[in-house]
Amino acid sequence: MAVAMTAGTTVSVAVLGFLFTYFHTRRLQGRSDRLSRVNRQLTELYGPAFSLSDSTRISFESFCAKYDDVRQLKDDQEQLTVEQRSAWQAWMTIVFQPSNKRIYEILMTKADLLVDETMPACISEFCSHVTSYDVVMAGWENGSQELFAAIDYPPDFTTYVRNTYTSLKRRQAALLDE
Repeated sequence: MAVAMTAGTTVSVAVLGFLFTYFHTRRLQGRSDRLSRVNRQLTELYGPAFSLSDSTRISFESFCAKYDDVRQLKDDQEQLTVEQRSAWQAWMTIVFQPSNKRIYEILMTKADLLVDETMPACISEFCSHVTSYDVVMAGWENGSQELFAAIDYPPDFTTYVRNTYTSLKRRQAALLDE
């Protein structure tokens, strides 16, 4: 009887050890998978999009401080001075659109890393804004005087990218602390 109890205890300890190891390994693998995804989201999508959108925001604010906010004259472009018109085209060509195009490419190639289940409206609007400026800028090459895209830059896009980036950084820190 004592031998049977000893054998039963040994088997029970082995089974409990196996179950503990199995569930612990599954938990660690799940944490590792979640951390890997968050790292990819930060590295490949939200990190670059945040850096580019925030630096473009700062550039845009600097432009507006120097040349007034030319967008206020969007509906009455004839009030724009030659200097404002020329500056807007230069900044769009050299600073704003190249940065927006990079963000656009990141969003198009890394959309699988979005934290949302559906495409956020501000991202769809941002992409439409960027492509509509391609049309405007092509017109400049043909002498068009049109300065602004038909689709405005979505005001909540930069906030969305910043807030999502910050949220992912917090999630990453929490996963690293586990």
